[in-house]
Amino acid sequence: MNHKTRFSSQLKKEIPFFGNYYNLIVLIIFITLSIILIIRHEFWCDEIFAWHQSSESHSIQQSLNWLTHISGHPFLWNFILYIISHFITSNVEAMKVIHLTISTAIVFLFLKYSPFNKYIKILFVFSYFIFYEYSIISRNYSLGVLFIILFCILYKEKYKNLIPLAIVLFFMGQANLYSFIISLAFTFLIIFDILKDAKKIKKEVNKFILLGFFLIVLFGIILIYLQFKYKIFNGTAFSIPLTSSNSQISSNILNDYNKEAFKGVERGFASAFLPIPEIRVDFWNTNLIVKLLSSYIYLVPIIIFLISSIILKRRTWALFILGSICISIIPLKGISLAALRHFGHFFILFIASIWISNLENNDDNFFFNINRKLINTISNTFLIIILAVSVIGSGIASYYDYRYPFSSGKLVAQYINENYSNKNIKIIGYHDYSAETIAGYLNKDIYYPEMKEYSKFVNWETRNSKLSLEGAFKDIDSIINDGEIFLFVKDQESITKDEEDEIKNEYTEIKEVKFENSIVSRENFYLYEFIKSGNR
Repeated sequence: MNHKTRFSSQLKKEIPFFGNYYNLIVLIIFITLSIILIIRHEFWCDEIFAWHQSSESHSIQQSLNWLTHISGHPFLWNFILYIISHFITSNVEAMKVIHLTISTAIVFLFLKYSPFNKYIKILFVFSYFIFYEYSIISRNYSLGVLFIILFCILYKEKYKNLIPLAIVLFFMGQANLYSFIISLAFTFLIIFDILKDAKKIKKEVNKFILLGFFLIVLFGIILIYLQFKYKIFNGTAFSIPLTSSNSQISSNILNDYNKEAFKGVERGFASAFLPIPEIRVDFWNTNLIVKLLSSYIYLVPIIIFLISSIILKRRTWALFILGSICISIIPLKGISLAALRHFGHFFILFIASIWISNLENNDDNFFFNINRKLINTISNTFLIIILAVSVIGSGIASYYDYRYPFSSGKLVAQYINENYSNKNIKIIGYHDYSAETIAGYLNKDIYYPEMKEYSKFVNWETRNSKLSLEGAFKDIDSIINDGEIFLFVKDQESITKDEEDEIKNEYTEIKEVKFENSIVSRENFYLYEFIKSGNR
């Protein structure tokens, strides 16, 4: 009996309750801490935007049309929000309940079914992406992680679960673009398995089951194509133009972009495995290790790939490499700008690859003829190190999110409700994409100068993205009468002295209230109470 086994046995004898109910205790701690933190978390514009994209649509078809033409995400998360907002509640806070339910399911399934030891399990549960990024911030990424976990569970008996696996791959692809990429890598893995075990398949698997598997997966791929073809063919899915009248300029732009994108992927990969944010209020999407070791950060992916070649069996190593390359293509080709939440899929894919590699029925071989016990030791030691680092990052992020507003939009909405609820007063939000957070918490339309209309939802197809502050106030003229008082909410930074002088020609400032120290710095807000003086 080795030291680890003796320790576990001794722990169970001394604390039998802890040994028998380990998973339940960890799950309860996760739920308790998550509830405490998520109650304190304020939505930012991307979270609210997804809610409005569903709640403000008049039909599922309209919501899907908005997704196709405006959003860069598949339908699943918005479909769930549509059902909740139209048939259960219009309160945006419901999003937290849905999201925490999904993340709790992830943790429950991982604790119950993953092949890792208890130390790795508990570190994974409280790691940066699982406890914070994909749990507290309500986006569609947790859905993708849930289906990745389900795939790993079902893969153990893959030939008995081909149809369930196909359904899981379908929904994995519909969660977000990055989980779609991972679903393709998983599909290639199963296809390789089927080809490798062709003789066994003929005897044990009904050909209609095989056909059903491929039809379901193919339908998911076609559905993604139908949702994204508009953006791809119109060039709007890319952060740089697809065409240019000056081919030389276009070539230079592409070259500069590709250099920066490659550096971004390199830094993003390192951040995914070592997600320790900088120690500051606006910590989000920063990384202390990348900042300190910027000249040597290329060593992180090299080390990860070397270690993965030792601890992963050949088939799953190919899965990890293929998936990582495909994930990298998204920011490299400008299909989507990538932040830490996107790069986190490198880490999730790595964990999934180790899970699949460790399955007892995986009869593949390792690259190197090393003792299996030594491989397990290297694997567990490496996982404990990177997960311990991730837990530190999770703690830093959780502290700041608990202590400071993620966005000041909720505070602005509360201030307006407390001071102007009995007044019929117009609210103008500039810039619209940030002010949408305030509209979501107020649950009422506000005026967006960029769109020239009252709305909660910001339509990125019709808005004037280049409207200046001066232009916004000129547009306000059309809805404000002489002598009328109104609220003007500005994001990012307060009105400058020069801008104030311009505005005061026609508007008199009554009050300014600052809402600062937000984690998302662009959602620091400055609320002004103006009266139109009619001096023109």
